[in-house]
Amino acid sequence: MNSTQEMKTTTAFLVLICSALCLQSQVSTPSEFLGYELGDRFTRHHRVVDYAKSLAAGSDRAIWEPYGRTSEFRELGVLVVTSEANQARLEALRLANMARAEGKGLPTDDPGVAFVWLSYNVHGNEAVCTEAALRSMHALVTGQDAGDGDVAAWLDNTVVIMDPCVNPDGRDRYVAFQDRTSGLTPNVNPGTVEHDEPWPGGRSNHYMFDMNRDWAWQTQVETQGRVTAYRRWLPQVHVDFHEQGVNSPYYFAPAAEPYHKIISPWQRKCQEHIGANNARWFDARGALYFTREVFDLFYPAYGDTWPLYNGAIGMTYEQGGSSRAGRAITTALGDTLTLAYRILNHHESGMSTVEESARRHKELIGQFAEYYSKNVSAPFGEHAGYVFPAGQDASKMAELLRILDANGIVYGKAPAVSSVQAYDYVSGRTSKRTVRAGDLLIDAHQPHGGILQVLMDPDPELSDSMTYDITAWALPHAMGLQAMALEARVKVSAEWTEAPQSKQASGAQRPYGWVLPGSGADAIRGLASMLAEGVTVRRADTGFALDGKVFSAGDFVITLRNNETVADLAGAVARAGVASHAAPVAVTSGRVTSGYDFGSSHYDAIQAPRIATVAGEGVSSLSAGEIWHHFENKLRYPINRVGALGDLDLDNLDVVVLPSGWYRMDDGDRNDLAAWVRGGGQLVAVGGACSAFSGQEGWGLNRYAEGERADIQAEEDRIQEAADERNAHDNAAQGLDPLPFAAQGRDRLRYDLPGAIFRAALDDTHPLADGYGSEYMTLRTSGRRFAALEDGNVAVLPPDDQGRPFSGHAGEMSIPGQKGSLVAGVHNMGRGSVVYLVDNPLFRAFWKSGHRLFDNAVFLGPSM
Repeated sequence: MNSTQEMKTTTAFLVLICSALCLQSQVSTPSEFLGYELGDRFTRHHRVVDYAKSLAAGSDRAIWEPYGRTSEFRELGVLVVTSEANQARLEALRLANMARAEGKGLPTDDPGVAFVWLSYNVHGNEAVCTEAALRSMHALVTGQDAGDGDVAAWLDNTVVIMDPCVNPDGRDRYVAFQDRTSGLTPNVNPGTVEHDEPWPGGRSNHYMFDMNRDWAWQTQVETQGRVTAYRRWLPQVHVDFHEQGVNSPYYFAPAAEPYHKIISPWQRKCQEHIGANNARWFDARGALYFTREVFDLFYPAYGDTWPLYNGAIGMTYEQGGSSRAGRAITTALGDTLTLAYRILNHHESGMSTVEESARRHKELIGQFAEYYSKNVSAPFGEHAGYVFPAGQDASKMAELLRILDANGIVYGKAPAVSSVQAYDYVSGRTSKRTVRAGDLLIDAHQPHGGILQVLMDPDPELSDSMTYDITAWALPHAMGLQAMALEARVKVSAEWTEAPQSKQASGAQRPYGWVLPGSGADAIRGLASMLAEGVTVRRADTGFALDGKVFSAGDFVITLRNNETVADLAGAVARAGVASHAAPVAVTSGRVTSGYDFGSSHYDAIQAPRIATVAGEGVSSLSAGEIWHHFENKLRYPINRVGALGDLDLDNLDVVVLPSGWYRMDDGDRNDLAAWVRGGGQLVAVGGACSAFSGQEGWGLNRYAEGERADIQAEEDRIQEAADERNAHDNAAQGLDPLPFAAQGRDRLRYDLPGAIFRAALDDTHPLADGYGSEYMTLRTSGRRFAALEDGNVAVLPPDDQGRPFSGHAGEMSIPGQKGSLVAGVHNMGRGSVVYLVDNPLFRAFWKSGHRLFDNAVFLGPSM
């Protein structure tokens, strides 16, 4: 090298150094900005956002991009970090990345930059995650604090998108608790108040939903905003940062089985690559970690699985700590686990992931494009498309389309096909079927065919039964819709356009009253809309005919009489039609041509009920949140939330809804409720709340009917004998247990029912079953069972099914107890009744099929 070249090289080097120093001088460290060292305390969300914005303002490497607001109006957004050169062409890079997902292969002019998304704190009380995000954001923007990594080189090859706090409402709830209960110096004693977070805790969001179960369904406003932002970028790598128990070492990928079968060999392999680099970083300082255990890749709405089913390398990282850890805590081994150490672990795994992604950016991009190409040309899975027959319930179809749209799944109208081999979701059998012109058709040959195949999977195949979430979720069952899965491809014939359905009143111009159809999935929303406006409504208990039209049992009748004080009765009825996806019919008279006249006792009057629910200690916060969310966002009807059973003002209530929970009721509590029910109250017990009344005199609910326990025990013994025979081998011959000690832990899974779909038989003449036919697909998430009632059985698991699930996994020892068990029933007490909903019909708000069952239980008490 001559002297001129040396001078140029030296000059360039000095310019680079000066640029870096200038960048650092414009950007504060987290401690400089916040006024305390990371790890000394927890940071409120608004300060996290302020710091991210300061990085964007002070550096050409970063921009802050808001994507929404939480229910409590906290800002949501991402910090997008890449090299200065990439920032200058960021929109072009984003569009080029979206082109990779069109299913046409990797464009020849692809710029070669990979996208990495880091998500922090979806569980609010796993609060180290956001603290680690503060450190990692600074490291990537400045190039400091990244080990010996060349951050500038990383950012030449990657765009890193950082969501510093996915769940600000829950996290600030936890941080407020910490600020309130901990002193200047953290108390490491696990028994102190700062390690005992009160109900409901900060894990969930405002409505107490677990947002790490919501990615596919997108029922929460935070998820909707985040997924919209995610789909705008479509990263090749996604990491979801979490915490686990205090005594657990660090977890990172590769994940444990089961993997859903759609996960590609490359996605498995790349988890190994990234995990190996994480291990290298952790090994360098002797940090403990584990892989391939506990955290599986199956249920489709996690922060690791949903990105996987959208072509990314989705991974969960778990630091030991969580809500109990506070700022410092003594572990079972006597070590002190500090917030600073937890921050370090998450920071290093994040840096390691970006480093490995940058190193493998070409592979990531190529495999990502190949994933989408295969979706279009040769879809994963067994089915070439899916058909939902036209003419089904409008509100259920609207919810189906919302989920399809939210996941980027395209659909259209089907052509007429007279004979096609297809799986029927109702019967569970494959046979020749007919597709009608105008049916809803979803062709699996499309870019987002991967997530489509998973969401429509009729019976997901488990490679390992050790999973910790539900094992079945097919959209037709969740929505309560008929559908079929096609073995051969049928191409869309036209864009989907919904058949126009008038929701405006038809019939007489000067009506005597109106009839609102009561059969739709959202009919009770229409009813609730009218009741909230002070309208008195009647429910017909039998069908009738009037003005040349035929009406059904369960339809709602609204008359001018008894509604004289309603200022805009016609408007209230019209608004109810919109809410219920049904058109009211104006009628000319109260005298029918068949059936019973409107003044008959066959029309039960329904007036606006005063409703309360319990939300406090001993109650499942998830169930309480589902009920609250349903009333506010779906029914739009007022509900009173109290903190304990003793806070219920029963004298001024008509309906009490008990969420699932672990109630410690004494005889006095039950006696008070019984007296209120006998006086005309309607009590609705959901899930675990049913246990509070089981075996209690006068409540009609028991675990087993007479002789039933003996029959179940006999079947369990038969299954166990067969298992002992399979496992005996040499152990029994030597007097040892048939099953070796090492296998006994896994053997307990035979008793597990993590979540499966069962076919329930319904009495469709009962008001609780309004809106249903003779069957209902119920999602059962535990082995809890109750015997059928002596009277009032509305839904049971039919004995002919032998307790086996229709879809999903149930451990063999859990199956005998399900046979003939109760799903939903009504026990009448005096002038009131108690409704038992054994399986939660509002599960995660996505089980649309169950919503009508819950709505009937709450609003149709006068007809029961």
